[in-house]
Amino acid sequence: MHSDAVRKTRRGRWLVALLASIGTMVAIPAVQTGAATLPPPATKEAHGHIEAVTGPVDSSRAEECAGTPAGLQGSAWLVEGVTPGQIFRLTADAGTWRDDFDVTFYISLAGCRANQPRLPYSNHAGDENSVVPTNAGIAVVTLASGQSGAAFTYKQFAATPAVPVRRPDARRPTVIAIIEPTGVETVGGANGFSPYHVDFLGSKHPWNNDADTINNIDFNADPSTYVPGYTGAERLDLHLPTLDNEPVLPLATADHAAWTSMKVSTLDAPHPYWLAGTKVIAALQFSGDMHRRDDNGGHATMSASVSGGNVNGTCPECLFVWIGASSVSSQTQAIEWAAKQPWIDVISNSYQLSGAAYDGVALSNVVSSHTKSAVADKGKIVVWASGNGADDAFMVPQWTYWNTQKGPDWVVTVGGLSPVNDQPFRGGQPVDVIAYGQQYPVASGGFVNSSGTYSGTSNATPVTAGTLAHIIQLGRDVTGDTWTGPRDPQLMADGKKIPCAAGVPRCPLEDGKLYRQEVEQTLFDNVLPSPPRPLPQGTSVAPPSPMISIPVAGGSGALDPNSLPIDEVRTLPAVNSYQTEGHGIVYGRLDTGRFAAEQRRLQDGLLGQTAPYVRPPAERTWMTVDSKCRQRLWGTWDMGYYHGTLPTFDPAVDQVAMTWNGWCDRVTQDAFANAPADPDLPKTFR
Repeated sequence: MHSDAVRKTRRGRWLVALLASIGTMVAIPAVQTGAATLPPPATKEAHGHIEAVTGPVDSSRAEECAGTPAGLQGSAWLVEGVTPGQIFRLTADAGTWRDDFDVTFYISLAGCRANQPRLPYSNHAGDENSVVPTNAGIAVVTLASGQSGAAFTYKQFAATPAVPVRRPDARRPTVIAIIEPTGVETVGGANGFSPYHVDFLGSKHPWNNDADTINNIDFNADPSTYVPGYTGAERLDLHLPTLDNEPVLPLATADHAAWTSMKVSTLDAPHPYWLAGTKVIAALQFSGDMHRRDDNGGHATMSASVSGGNVNGTCPECLFVWIGASSVSSQTQAIEWAAKQPWIDVISNSYQLSGAAYDGVALSNVVSSHTKSAVADKGKIVVWASGNGADDAFMVPQWTYWNTQKGPDWVVTVGGLSPVNDQPFRGGQPVDVIAYGQQYPVASGGFVNSSGTYSGTSNATPVTAGTLAHIIQLGRDVTGDTWTGPRDPQLMADGKKIPCAAGVPRCPLEDGKLYRQEVEQTLFDNVLPSPPRPLPQGTSVAPPSPMISIPVAGGSGALDPNSLPIDEVRTLPAVNSYQTEGHGIVYGRLDTGRFAAEQRRLQDGLLGQTAPYVRPPAERTWMTVDSKCRQRLWGTWDMGYYHGTLPTFDPAVDQVAMTWNGWCDRVTQDAFANAPADPDLPKTFR
C-alpha cells in the first residue's frame, strides 16, 4: 500500500495482514489477461467561463437570449451542437463550486431568441448531471451564484450501459443482505418478503439477458456453484410465475406449506434457505414469519426491490440475502450472522433496534462496540436509515449521535430527501448521504410486475446500499476479480490494474485492488449536496427543512439559518448541507436521466476517468469534527476522518464546525458521566 492510501479513502484505509494460505473455494475459470474495457470518451467537450453573475458579458452569442421574459436572466454561455439522449455533465472548474451553474436546453438559438419555452426539463439543483432532452440543439449555461470568473466544463457521453464490458470470465457477484422486522404489523399490513415479483426472478437477472453468455447464472443450481465462499443452505422450491402479469395470491397460497416449513434461526444454529429460481441465495428468519404477504406491498419486499431488484434496484446485477428479525436480540444475531459470511458485501437496515432516543448511551456502548468488531472490522459496508424524525412524521429532527446503530463512525447513515424541491426532510441528523424519501418507484401490488411508490429513509437507505453494491460490482467486473481463497476482509476486488486518466492524480483501481473504504469514498466523492431553493409555486408540500439553531463561538445568541434569506443560507453549508445531507444526494431511479448520469459518474470516478468533485474547504473540517464526535461516543476507528488531530480551523468558513467541536467535547463528557466507559475508548476520550 502506498503512502497516500489514507488520502484515497473516505476514512483512511485500514488493512489487516493478508492471509498467507490460499485455498480454492470455487472452481472458476482463470481470468484472461487483456486490458479492461473502459467507457468511451466524451463525444463533446466545451469549456467556458462567466465573468459575473449578472449581465451578458461573454462573446458566445448566449447574450442574445439573456434578459427575455421566457429566456435567460443574467450572464450566460452557449454550447451548440448538443445531442438528444446523451448523458451530459456540467462541472465547475474554478471560481465557484458545487452546482452554482445551471444549464437549460432549447431547440435552437433562434428559438431562444424568440422567447420559446425551454424544453421540458427539470432545472432542480443537481441536474448538472442528466440526459439531454429530446429535440435539444443548444445548451445555455448560467451562473446562479458564485464568484466572478467562474469556469466550467460541459461534457457529453453516448448513452452506454452503466456497467462497462467485463474482463473475460469475471463473474463474482455482489451480495446485499436486507434485514427487516418480519411478521409484525406495520403501516399497510403485515410486513414480509415476497419473491414472486420480476425484480427477484433469476430469469430476469441482467446477466442472463445480455449478449455475454459466459456470465450467465443458473439460479436453479446451488449458489455455491456461482458464489465464491458460499457456506451452504437448504433448497426451497416455490411456485414462481411463468408470465409477467400473474397475480401473486395464487402463488403465495400454493407455497403456504413451503413457507411454514422454514425453521427459526439463531446465531448458533442458523437455517438459511436458498429460493430456487430467484436471486435470493439465502433467506433466514431469526424471529417472525418470513412471508406474511399475499402481494408485494410489504416493507421488506420494497426495501429489497429498490436495492437490487432487476427493474427497480440501483444494483440490478446484485444477489440477495433476506433476513427476518423482529426483536432486539434476534436483529442483533442477524447482523452478526451476516457479518460472518465472507460472501456478503453490504448490509442494509431500514429499522432501528430500539425506539429509545438515547438507547446507545443507556447501553453503555456495548452493542455498538460489538457491532464494530462483528461487522465493520470484517469488511462489511453497513448502511442504516437515519430515521424519519420524532413519531416518523418528518417534523421534529432527532440526533443520530445517540443511537447505537446510526451513531457510530463505521456506519453509513442515510437521510431522506424530498423530490419536490430536493431539500432534506426533518429526520435523523447528521447523516453521511441523503436519498429520496418520497414517490420512489418500487415493486408493489398484487401482480408479479405491478409497481407502486416507497417513502421515508426506509427507501433512501436500500437505494444507497444498492448504489454502494453497484460500485463493488463494477470493480469486480473490470478487474476480473473471482476470489479463490481467504484474503483481507476489507478487500472487495483484486485483479487487473486500471490506470488513472491524464489529469486524475489518483484513483481507486490504479493498484488493481478495491477496498471497502474506497467503495464508500467513491460514492462520497461523486455526489453533491443541494443548495436551498424555493418550493415551486402552488405546491403544498412542507417548506425546506429547518436546521437546529447552534450557538456560535464569539457571537451573541444563536445562528439561525431558518431566518436568513436563501442567498445567505448558501454561505452556511456546514449547517444547511453537511448536517442534513452529508456529502450529498444519491438520486437513484426516481428520474431516469439523473440515474443514468449518476451511474456514469460513479463508473468514471471508480475507473479514474474523472477526478472527484472539488469539495468546498469547509466540508472536510465538518466531516472530521463529526467523525470525532462519533468516535468519542462509540469508540475509536482507524478508518474514520478523525485520527486524533483536527485540521486547522478557518474562522471564515469553519465557524459552525468550531462550535460543533466544542459542543462535542462537552456532550460526550456528560453522556458518559454515569455510564461505564467503552473499553475501546482511549483514556483521553473518557
